[in-house]
Amino acid sequence: MVQHQPRTLTRVVRDLIADELARLRHVDPALIARELKNDHRLGPDGFGMDSFEFMTVSAAFARMFHIYDLGAEDYLLARPTVDAWCDLVMELAMSDSGDTASGPAHLITFLSSGSTGERTAAEHSRQLLVEEMQVFRKLLGTPARMFVTVPAHHIYGYLFSVLLPDIMSESAAPEIVELRGAALSRPPAAYTRSGSAAPTAGDMIIAFPDALARLHAAGTIPRDGLTIVTSTAPCPPELARHIRSGGARLVEVYGSSETAGIGFRDSDDTPYTLLPYWDTRGDGLIRPTPGATEYHEVRPPDELSWWDDDRHFLPLRRRDGAVVVGGRNVYPDRVADAIRALDGVHDVAVRLHEAAGGSRLKAFVVADADAPDTEQLESRIRASLARTLTAAEQPAVYTFGPVLPRNTMGKLSDWLV
Repeated sequence: MVQHQPRTLTRVVRDLIADELARLRHVDPALIARELKNDHRLGPDGFGMDSFEFMTVSAAFARMFHIYDLGAEDYLLARPTVDAWCDLVMELAMSDSGDTASGPAHLITFLSSGSTGERTAAEHSRQLLVEEMQVFRKLLGTPARMFVTVPAHHIYGYLFSVLLPDIMSESAAPEIVELRGAALSRPPAAYTRSGSAAPTAGDMIIAFPDALARLHAAGTIPRDGLTIVTSTAPCPPELARHIRSGGARLVEVYGSSETAGIGFRDSDDTPYTLLPYWDTRGDGLIRPTPGATEYHEVRPPDELSWWDDDRHFLPLRRRDGAVVVGGRNVYPDRVADAIRALDGVHDVAVRLHEAAGGSRLKAFVVADADAPDTEQLESRIRASLARTLTAAEQPAVYTFGPVLPRNTMGKLSDWLV
């Protein structure tokens, strides 16, 4: 079994802590990460957490790495630092080395948004995830540097910026460079001033469509000889063509938190290729489990259109109505319900808004007859949602009108902003 490396596992734990605290405090995770040191003592007597925050963070860590199943939860209180928690994960994996498939030390659980907007747990065997990354290692090769735009504690970031480098480290480990937040909009010339070289031939970028749009707008990509991996949402075809025509290799990966990787493509206007260990069964997919004594079965998040050979497909539409904003699942119906419940709102429609800077939500609001003017109402809506929803869930653009836009069949339709 491929073991975690301290440098990659540390990124997972730091991103997990920053994300959980940011949810509780309604702030940007980058603000937490900037202050967090690996040897900081976590908890009320350490990194500025109250007891509720510490219990929430430690429970999230324990759930991800199955600490409760291993009976090691007391160590979280006795050794409350990022470094110590990383050491604990590695020690537990080594002590359970005799069972490389099903032991709790070889399971990992990721959280994702479910159809109600609540986070749901998706448990995976690390051995199956390693098998996936071994396929992609052959497909992608080993870069000199890996620029990472995604958090490491979500499954996509874990697979491609943690597990893949761990596998690569058996021969030549790439340098990992964080490329998140404001750095996404940094022009190539600014990299020299920052003390690092811009992505170039022989490097790899692990990204999602919104990040690619910002990198492209800044002139950072495309670059001849650069490899770019994107996932979490469909890459806009025009953006994909610009990247590939500029000499970069763009690999689009299809999957979800519940399924892990399902397929990939690396050319324009072509179907995805099913990863070699998957087979179709009804409207689901199956793959052998370690030891091949049974099968692991999943249901893709989208309805798929299959080609004649059952090895190539195109996603048609989400089964659960989710859209992806900033690499996260967002549910427009849930956001609409939150807006509709506010005073002054008669009705609302929420949709995905594609813009040059990346995808966000947009809202069309019908105000009550006695509501304040639209500027005041919009300010009240934005203030309320900022307290209850994540940044990705908050509409970026509001349009007001007397009735919701509908087509000639009476169905809700899109609108210009």
